[in-house]
Amino acid sequence: MKNIGGTGVYTKIIIDELLARGHTIGFWPANGVIFKEFQDKNLILYDMEQEEVNEEWDIIILQHADILYYTQRIIQQLKNVPIIFISHSSSPNDQITTDNRVMKVLKIAEGVASSNWDYPEEFIETHRNPIIIKQDSTYLKPRNPKNILLLSRLAEDKADIVRYIISTINRLPKYNLLIAGKAVFYEKYYSISNGNIKFLGQVENTDLLFKNTDLVIGSGRVALEGIANKRPVLVAGFRGLGGLVTPDNFQEYVKIMFSGRIGGQKAEKIERFDLEKKIETIFNNEKITDIVERNYLLLKQIFDHKLVVTKLEKTINNLIELFEMVNDKTRIVNLKPKLVSNCDFKNYDKQIIIERKVSGRQICVIDNELHAIISKLNGKKKIGQFLSKNIVDNSTLLQNIKELWELKLLSLTK
Repeated sequence: MKNIGGTGVYTKIIIDELLARGHTIGFWPANGVIFKEFQDKNLILYDMEQEEVNEEWDIIILQHADILYYTQRIIQQLKNVPIIFISHSSSPNDQITTDNRVMKVLKIAEGVASSNWDYPEEFIETHRNPIIIKQDSTYLKPRNPKNILLLSRLAEDKADIVRYIISTINRLPKYNLLIAGKAVFYEKYYSISNGNIKFLGQVENTDLLFKNTDLVIGSGRVALEGIANKRPVLVAGFRGLGGLVTPDNFQEYVKIMFSGRIGGQKAEKIERFDLEKKIETIFNNEKITDIVERNYLLLKQIFDHKLVVTKLEKTINNLIELFEMVNDKTRIVNLKPKLVSNCDFKNYDKQIIIERKVSGRQICVIDNELHAIISKLNGKKKIGQFLSKNIVDNSTLLQNIKELWELKLLSLTK
């Protein structure tokens, strides 16, 4: 696969797999380089500059896009379409719409924590960074001279770690450092590089690149791709210099998405000879074949793209079912007996959440209209006061729910 950046690669993987499963996708890609790469390769499925959205879409995918702008635009025209937001985190200006047709933001992210997102936790469902697992990957013992791969978007924020790696390999002429990736900062590294530092630029075929590599240095998706290609991976990223990924520390690296040293801090100082020692230790490790094989199996269990998309698709299908129930007035009438048989109310600020079992999952509906009806009847601002006062047992609960839904249906049909 062509190296089109981390989110570009796994956006394409997700889209390709969802298309293969029969979905019709509306795709808003990021502007700039990633947008052009998708456009050049005919990966944009529709012209997103058009004013009208396509009614045949059953999934919307936003990649590094303005989620508030697009969700508002989408829900005005498509009531029943789940939205997938692909990004590393949210920007300070992002906010989630509280429209009752947007139940979840399905986040495909570099990491798995949502603490760096500004959205309420209940709106976020995080899915793994998908990897296409190559069944024919084979570990080959290192050649001489050994090739060390640094595959990265050489942006300014990575300059310190790149300079550190270059300065280390400069002292080790028995190794070649292959630097691949799209960047405008190459000139900053030429002057400090010896002859064993090779600048490859944008690489069309990363599979071939990995095959000619004996050790991968990197973080995030680069680390995952290295493991998928059965190569030893030395983690180095914004959390500093980590170590060799092994079955013993694999899960710990997953928690920080292979972003540097386990327990490391952002932009932490690295000792001058630390990388040199780690490289020598890796190439002298007699168990390296067993390590890369077991890492590969662990990767398959968590990041295999078919597993990731299956979980994502399950949520998508549940949401589609729920959207249809909420937005179709006739279906609300038909489903009312089923709805009231397994419900509960919870106080959530000024909104009421109806929880219902849908395909074995608890799904939340944010329903402002129903909240308004209850508030008007009760004359109180907080739902919890009304419910705790009036609902004393299951039979009373069901009766209250029936009455409230009848009132809601009346308001919907006016």
